[in-house]
Amino acid sequence: MNPPDISSPGSMESAARMFVAEMRRERRSYWAIMIFFFVLLAIMFVYNLVALSSLSGDQKREEFRSRGEAAGSRRQLLSEQNGIAYSQRNAEREIHEAQKLANLQAARRAQQAKPANLVTSASRYAIGHFYGRTLNMSTASVIVAALESPKLSRQQKALFDAALFDWGMADTMEDVDLRLAKKPVEDFANVLLADPAYAAYGHAVMAGYYFRQANSGDVYMQWDNGCRELVDETEEALKAAGAVAAQLGDPEAAGLNLHYWNGQCRRRHGEPDKALTGFQEMMKLAGGEGFPASNPYKFQAVHGVAMATMGMDASSMTPEEKTAQAVEAIDMLEKAAAYRGAAGQTESGQVSSLGNIGIITLRKQTPDRYVEALEYTEKVDGITASAWNLVGRLVAARALQRGELPDEFSEQTLKINNATADGLRKKYSKKALQDIVFATFAELAYLPRDFPTAEFKQLLDEEHHAALKEAGECIQTGMACYEMARKKK
Repeated sequence: MNPPDISSPGSMESAARMFVAEMRRERRSYWAIMIFFFVLLAIMFVYNLVALSSLSGDQKREEFRSRGEAAGSRRQLLSEQNGIAYSQRNAEREIHEAQKLANLQAARRAQQAKPANLVTSASRYAIGHFYGRTLNMSTASVIVAALESPKLSRQQKALFDAALFDWGMADTMEDVDLRLAKKPVEDFANVLLADPAYAAYGHAVMAGYYFRQANSGDVYMQWDNGCRELVDETEEALKAAGAVAAQLGDPEAAGLNLHYWNGQCRRRHGEPDKALTGFQEMMKLAGGEGFPASNPYKFQAVHGVAMATMGMDASSMTPEEKTAQAVEAIDMLEKAAAYRGAAGQTESGQVSSLGNIGIITLRKQTPDRYVEALEYTEKVDGITASAWNLVGRLVAARALQRGELPDEFSEQTLKINNATADGLRKKYSKKALQDIVFATFAELAYLPRDFPTAEFKQLLDEEHHAALKEAGECIQTGMACYEMARKKK
């Protein structure tokens, strides 16, 4: 085949068209390849992004779980250690009190010689047990021997049996013995209630049982788990408290235990005014300098007054008055924590008072109250996880996320962690606040569901109720809290 003749103009033009067409085909092929390449690159980019996002999400989920579980486990361990230390100190105190009385053999000789004195002493010990002076080995032995007296009335026998039964009763409703104990307790109480002279003691007997019920379960002092009945019984029993204290010549047996139980139920149910009355009655005796710091009634009274006072309506107070009230309550809670230590509680046990300070700090009307609350709650969280402390921490972090850091910080805020103003501004950046919220949710998610919503609402201004609701929805929900927090991020 001969090559085309390109010497003529027509042939030249035909060759040029063929060349251009070929170039166009090559260009289309090039762009097709390039487009395909870029599409493939985009697909790979999206895939890697999704894979990375999934990996990041899995890491966050695992971080949430591990942090929460670790905080919950540590809290449980420290709580058990605190309970053991506290029980040991109480046992030591009871032994010391028992040693101040005659030893068992001497007491029995005296009992055999003077049966009338035996019954009188046993009555004092039994009544005192229900009104704040708990039995010990020595006083219990007197009652045991007194039960052998043939001249006991039906009411006296019921009173003595009830005191010994209460002294040996289990502490928690998880114990089958306590659930089975209600019937005999009611039997003792009914005998006492039938006689006007003993009726108040019958109410005190029932109060001892309902306290154990209210002190058990997922929520401490829950209204529908014994507190309603406990309040009714204590108020009836307390009608005789003055006469009991005078009769026994023992101010400690003036119903301090009954006031405390009533006050705890009242304040957590959202009735701080009624709770405060009882706690103030406790303070008349337990708040004095002469009352031993090691006695649990001391920290119970001081803590109760501080919290009940802060739960009262403060709408008519000036900002300065609100701040002064919060400062005073914080001082009382710090004293209550020190008294807990004197009573044998460990550092984690003292958080039962110190953990409330973060929320009280939010009641101050100072520009840096949220930062101060975060600084304080961070220190407490380093000891042990506490629902009260974490609620204060979450509320403060959410408030700062909505607003701005203050221009200036008080000396109180700066000295909590030896911080500087510039350091605090860096410490509480937007990213840092997100991390605080994340960590707070993680710890709440693995704590026991002890969440007195009514009391929290009274302690926190309405603007913080949204954060309180988040905390309530999160506590003890595990990874369900993570999903909730992720959606609200």
